[in-house]
Amino acid sequence: MSIARKLTPNTRFSSLSLDKFIKSRKHLSKPTPKLWPHDVQRRILITDDQKVDVLTLAHPILRRLESSNSIREFNQVHAQLVVTCLSQHSLATSQAVKKLCSLGEVAHAVMFFKCTQEPDAFLCNTIIRTYVNMGDACGAMRFNYEEMVGNDISPNHYTFPIVVKGFVVIGSLAEGEKVHGRVLKLGFESDLFVRNALIHMYSAFQKARSARLVFDAGTVLDLVSWNSMIYGHVKNGEIDVARELFDEMTERDVFSWNSMIVGYVAQGDMGKARWLFDRMPVRDIVSWNCMIDGCARMGNVPEARGFFDSMPFQNVVSWNTLLALYVRVKGYTECLSLFDSMLQEEEIEPNGATFMSVLTACANTGDLTTGHLVYSYMKNNSIEANILLSTALLTMYAKCGTMDLPGKCLIRCLIEMLSHGML
Repeated sequence: MSIARKLTPNTRFSSLSLDKFIKSRKHLSKPTPKLWPHDVQRRILITDDQKVDVLTLAHPILRRLESSNSIREFNQVHAQLVVTCLSQHSLATSQAVKKLCSLGEVAHAVMFFKCTQEPDAFLCNTIIRTYVNMGDACGAMRFNYEEMVGNDISPNHYTFPIVVKGFVVIGSLAEGEKVHGRVLKLGFESDLFVRNALIHMYSAFQKARSARLVFDAGTVLDLVSWNSMIYGHVKNGEIDVARELFDEMTERDVFSWNSMIVGYVAQGDMGKARWLFDRMPVRDIVSWNCMIDGCARMGNVPEARGFFDSMPFQNVVSWNTLLALYVRVKGYTECLSLFDSMLQEEEIEPNGATFMSVLTACANTGDLTTGHLVYSYMKNNSIEANILLSTALLTMYAKCGTMDLPGKCLIRCLIEMLSHGML
């Protein structure tokens, strides 16, 4: 029997039904639509027993992650990573941690880190550095011990400089020395970055001998090594030893010169400080401020004012040093005149040190108008008065023959002084 005869009227397709059937089936041969139609950066590697996604930084989601500028945008991109099953990729996780750290969301970054299947030194370094840069060195060291050392994550040559810097910030030489022990144990002592970090650490703690041992053991030294060692000798009061190193240097930068000038200024040897200053190929604001400070320590007003007036530009330190000098030599009128000039500089904002000098000058000249102007500035700019500033403010009002100090400010000043046992 032919096929045509087997089809009964009930089972035979009409031409209209057949057309609908063909239309409904014609798309089945097409591939499944892709989330990222033009994405050629996500590939599939076929191993013996499974498929493994390969992810690169050019992936659209990772590009969006890199360009996110807020935690809200980050959360939106992270949701896409989860939906597309990319959130557990090591590259995606590392990029997420890096972005969270750049947004200052270090606690959030730590949460991501703890969910990482294969954490490495890069992630740890990123988080530790963020903690230190945010001023939370204790948090950085806690993370280092609990997450990195505790989980036996191998450090690299970038790890130790960050950790050493953290211990310098919190002032723990003992812990820094333990890190030095780990450096020797793991064989990183020949690394230039690690060596420079150790030299700086010992110099910061005024352990010039230990710093010099690390310095002398180095077969390769750079400008940072020499500068750190000179800084260590200067801070330890060994200016002659520092000068020997300085004279041996084949290359110097402005930091090298400034370190030596600071050393001579600290010893009161302005002759040698001036000799170096005059021979500097390039000077910066620190160079000028060091000379002003040196003259101020010697009470040499003309020399200090000469350096001040010769500066290409001044910062608040320059102004404050000269203001304090005038107060020290009882040049109160000159101090207030200089303060008037300072107020004309739009880019210079006075601070607590400025007001200490100015209030003292006001108290000794009876200039209540300027003194009250200082108080108004402090109030309008939410500058809190510490114990020294509170004392200067009360003294100024008292010497000017009035205690017409606003009640809340008076109470704060008195509380500050009581807390330090001054009343």
